[in-house]
Amino acid sequence: MVYHGRLRIVSRIKSLAKNALGEYIPMENLESLYAQVSLCVPNGVCVVVHAAKYYVCAIACTTESKAMVFARQHDIQCEWPPCQKWYAARRVITGRRRSEIVYDG
Repeated sequence: MVYHGRLRIVSRIKSLAKNALGEYIPMENLESLYAQVSLCVPNGVCVVVHAAKYYVCAIACTTESKAMVFARQHDIQCEWPPCQKWYAARRVITGRRRSEIVYDG
């Protein structure tokens, strides 16, 4: 369903998805875990699993106030809206080095 340029996920057929390694990924469990991060808005995380990929992708929604508070707490120098070169924040959020992030657009 699309309302005024927004996508709304009503439900899923299954709460498990299988990735390229044959692992079953519990999407709802991951979404509830990622939603606990102070950067995310409530019900603002969607986990995406592609059958041909070995990794899991999470799409998270945030607000300017949450993003700026998060940046200050982690000593990240940034502006709003975040630009493509917001590498320091990505490393803090994911807990990964730049070389470990699959898509670093």
